[in-house]
Amino acid sequence: MKWYFIIMPLLVACALDNSTEDGNKTVEKATAPPTHGTQAVANVIGQIPSVNKVLDGGFFYPQWIDSSSRYLWLHREKHRGLYRYDRTTDKIDSVLPSSYVVKRVVPLDGGKHWVAVMHMFLKRRRHSALLYAKNNDQPRTVVQTAGPLKIVYQHGPWVYFLALEGISAYHIGRDEVVKIPPGRFAYEDFDLKMRLYSNGRDSVLNPFGEGNYIWVQTHPDSALTLLHKVGRGTFISTLEGDIVDSLGHVLAPQWTLQGRAVLGMDAYDDGHRFTKSDVLLYHLRSRKLDNLTAQLHLIALYPSMSNDGKMLAFSTPDGEVYVVDLSAQFHTPKKKNK
Repeated sequence: MKWYFIIMPLLVACALDNSTEDGNKTVEKATAPPTHGTQAVANVIGQIPSVNKVLDGGFFYPQWIDSSSRYLWLHREKHRGLYRYDRTTDKIDSVLPSSYVVKRVVPLDGGKHWVAVMHMFLKRRRHSALLYAKNNDQPRTVVQTAGPLKIVYQHGPWVYFLALEGISAYHIGRDEVVKIPPGRFAYEDFDLKMRLYSNGRDSVLNPFGEGNYIWVQTHPDSALTLLHKVGRGTFISTLEGDIVDSLGHVLAPQWTLQGRAVLGMDAYDDGHRFTKSDVLLYHLRSRKLDNLTAQLHLIALYPSMSNDGKMLAFSTPDGEVYVVDLSAQFHTPKKKNK
């Protein structure tokens, strides 16, 4: 296994950061059957899909990197390290060592380059860094700060991030960090409030009043935002906070299929471990909710769908990683001319 270490000032004597922000949040308990928009239950995919277990354990949070569905990003437990798995060779390489906590990896231009947030402790104080890497080059530090930092939005060459000083953005083409950048999007702050950033102005939205808002994600090509109000469910809203759709108990939601659908999970726990979870796909136009893993009898967590919608990846509580071929469900073969 090949290791790539980061060469940058001040990042020495790093220890594991056990924070749970971003994609590693605790899932709410739920005992009653959930409701999903206008439907009481999800539609179950009738045909058993083609499933392949690619890793036996110890890896979590799979994420497709490229448009060819060849590569997956992976992490160890609690987002430790960053790994790249190649489906064609069945090999896995370490990109960042497990002594780092790596959050919110954003692949760009078909996976040819990427940005990510890394956390560490230096002299008993938390530090964060925004990393950038092109092709297979060694990752380098764009921004380093004492305290928290997270990516909140990405559009074109702009990668927007939140630090204690507020919203800034990294322009990849110019290799420049811009304070008070142009742009308009919703995001969650460090206090789990839902906010609207609009060309330097920042205001609280909180469409359901006070409480915790997580998984806030504005789609880069539309004016719609995903949000999850803890204790109430997942919704789609406008950038002004007006609710346009209710998805119910869909956890860790994310835009997929170029914004035509929302991918998430229907997860339950006993306070210590996950007890049940299926992968859900909500189609915006039809308001249809599909259960993609009902017939697999697995606890399917933190799913990711490839850009073309043909491949699905998820991990289990033990870190087994599965890849599911969805071609038969969502891509009807063309009829041959007689």
